[in-house]
Amino acid sequence: AVEVARSLVSMGFKVFTTRGTRELLTSHSVDTDLIRKISEGARPNILDKIANGEIDLIINTPTKTGAQTDEGQIRATAVGARIP
Repeated sequence: AVEVARSLVSMGFKVFTTRGTRELLTSHSVDTDLIRKISEGARPNILDKIANGEIDLIINTPTKTGAQTDEGQIRATAVGARIP
């Protein structure tokens, strides 16, 4: 995850990560922007960013299964928005 994020940042991508991932990447000197989990209820979240056309690529590592999980909602919204 660290090298992928580092490469994306070096290519000029703005990388959004949730708190735990951001802490990991920051400890490896990779700067990312914090985005709240959908389940936290805070806005804006990733679904808002997708709806606003602010997201070009999603790397989503599922930890749970099901359409109602954050991961399921992100995947469904990304597919609907034609985001790889």
